[in-house]
Amino acid sequence: MNGQILPLALLSLAITALPAFAQSAQSTGETTLQTNVNLVLVDVVVVDHGKHIHGLDKSAFHIFEDGKEQRVYSFDEHKPDANPAPLPAPPALQPHIVSNAPTYPASDTINVLLLDALNTPTANQSDLHRQLLAYLEQLPPGKTIAIFTLTTRLRQLQGFTNDPSALKRALNEAKGGPQTIPELKSSDPKDISKDSLNQTDLVKKFSAEFASAQVDQRVQITIEAMKQIARYLSLLPGRKNLIWFSGSFPMAITPNWEINNAFAAVRNYSEDVREASHLLASARVAVYPVYIKGLISPSKFNVTDSSQTISLSASNPLQSSQSSSISAATDTSQMQILSEHASMQDLAEQSGGVAFVHSNDLMAAFNAALENGESYYTIGYIPANKDMKGNFHKVKVTLDGSQYTLTYRHGYYADTPSKSNASNAGLSSTLLAATLLGAPQLSQLQFIARALPSTDPTFQSAPIQQTPAGDLASSLKPPISHYVFDMKVDPHKLTFSEPQPGTHHADLEFVVVAYDADGKRVNYIDRGMNLNTNAERFSSIQQNGVLARLILDLPNGYLTLRIVVQDKASGLLGAIELPLSIEAK
Repeated sequence: MNGQILPLALLSLAITALPAFAQSAQSTGETTLQTNVNLVLVDVVVVDHGKHIHGLDKSAFHIFEDGKEQRVYSFDEHKPDANPAPLPAPPALQPHIVSNAPTYPASDTINVLLLDALNTPTANQSDLHRQLLAYLEQLPPGKTIAIFTLTTRLRQLQGFTNDPSALKRALNEAKGGPQTIPELKSSDPKDISKDSLNQTDLVKKFSAEFASAQVDQRVQITIEAMKQIARYLSLLPGRKNLIWFSGSFPMAITPNWEINNAFAAVRNYSEDVREASHLLASARVAVYPVYIKGLISPSKFNVTDSSQTISLSASNPLQSSQSSSISAATDTSQMQILSEHASMQDLAEQSGGVAFVHSNDLMAAFNAALENGESYYTIGYIPANKDMKGNFHKVKVTLDGSQYTLTYRHGYYADTPSKSNASNAGLSSTLLAATLLGAPQLSQLQFIARALPSTDPTFQSAPIQQTPAGDLASSLKPPISHYVFDMKVDPHKLTFSEPQPGTHHADLEFVVVAYDADGKRVNYIDRGMNLNTNAERFSSIQQNGVLARLILDLPNGYLTLRIVVQDKASGLLGAIELPLSIEAK
């Protein structure tokens, strides 16, 4: 029966060593009614000259979708918590047992710091690292923060916590400090005709195209990281703030006036940026980019000066009258900086955040982002337009009789929440996101789990069959270890239907995915469980939890496991990440 979830009867003795759920992890046992309405939530920050405005009435707000005013169904105001809850005590667990019980208090707002080494010079990274450590010494209490880093791929440095000491430890690790990025592999630039260029122009054009190829890869990696963060954070309720420390991120590569064909290496990434920003906005992630190179010198090309607009698109080249007045070296560099600022501002605007691109005080920008993300109003409406075909819908919010500045996401794509991923047809998009390496711990469904090799003395009385286990088992190279994953799920948040009087039905899905030290998926198992119980068995489940066992083959080395359970009726998830080191035998 390897590769399947064993019947509950066979597990009743095998999992007696698993402790009962801690009192703090138990729910009230109340039934939550699930409805299938497309409620759109829009978080709105209201500011007057840098000061957040509180106490506004629901009736003063008006929200429009595609130009038509919508009825407001829900309205909540969020303020900083003056008395944040203390850290919850972790449940007492036996060795080899893990729990996905919450490790930080419930909060209206959580924050993610993204330290972008891929797009930032090492010297600027060092300055940021020093300032962050100093800031954490005086971090206000109750701030829930996680830290991610971006090099050639996205890594989670520290999961969500409101313990400043845990954040400082993460920053002081080798991967938390300044990173040197190796030169990205690039395809050779396109062939350049020597007949039409002299040697100097040939070298300049080759250099320009090579640099553009490098930027192409940086942009692609960064955009994918943003999408990955959006998928991760879409699993968590409420508003999320992404504070992105970066030294550069162009929306376009501008014309190079030092070569004959100034537009040879031009690129435009605005559509990629907007796609990522819409995905972030849909996950209620507000982006706060912080440009860590600091202030730049004034220029006649000011991004806030509408009288001096310059198109950065390759399809709209500068007029010859403009280009003739541009100093090649200075203004090419200046235009590139403005392009970098524009991409950050676009991501911020589309997701409901604010860009900090003109400040030398990085921690003042950080603090402003934290404060801005804690003071907001959440407006909920059910769109009159029931189109759920993936079209983009524009959102506009107005406030009666005020000159306040409103910051919010400007639209959303209307996809069905349970839409399956095209390349993973068997998994819903949320379940797939929960299995990704580095995704947040989820506690909508709470469980405890035990991971032991099948050779452990625990299984002497009921030996585990040693047949290949896992969907990628055939690709593993020996030596291979047979691992047993026993789980106990708290049933109080599960959705049980009653097909007939006295019977109860629930539908669960269990997934275990193993990643190697390089982040590559090496094996996984995905199995469903249909619970059909009578009244007596249902009562036992309510007292003892839902028991499940999965078996997976694992290679030697350092692994990271994602253990996930989902209630398919409600979509609620539980997930935890477990490090595991298997030594050679």
